[in-house]
Amino acid sequence: MAASRLEKEVEFSAAFDALVGLLRPLESRLAVKADEPGNYMTETRAPSYRGKPMMFASVASKSYVAFHFFPVYLWPEMLDAISPELRRKMQGKTCWNFRRVEPELFSELQRLVQDGLQRYETAGYL
Repeated sequence: MAASRLEKEVEFSAAFDALVGLLRPLESRLAVKADEPGNYMTETRAPSYRGKPMMFASVASKSYVAFHFFPVYLWPEMLDAISPELRRKMQGKTCWNFRRVEPELFSELQRLVQDGLQRYETAGYL
């Protein structure tokens, strides 16, 4: 049986919350540019690229929950080790789309987030 609209909304909400949960522990090191239902965005605190803060990651919810992760623009090799399952979720170069919580894939994204944070720090963006 197909999931009801309410069930889908609950799944989307849970996925959004779980993906935002990957970023909340970084709030002491990153600036939160947006934190509202369906939209969460982080960036560097200080100007670090052409006089502007650099985006780090964002989560947005529309017909799916999108996790945008900007460090892979600078270091595309970060994607070399991702699983085929996570790669199938990619839309474009820095975005993954989800409709529900997927613990294994979210754990993989968590590792990417930590790697990206370390790379931003090493590059002097934090």
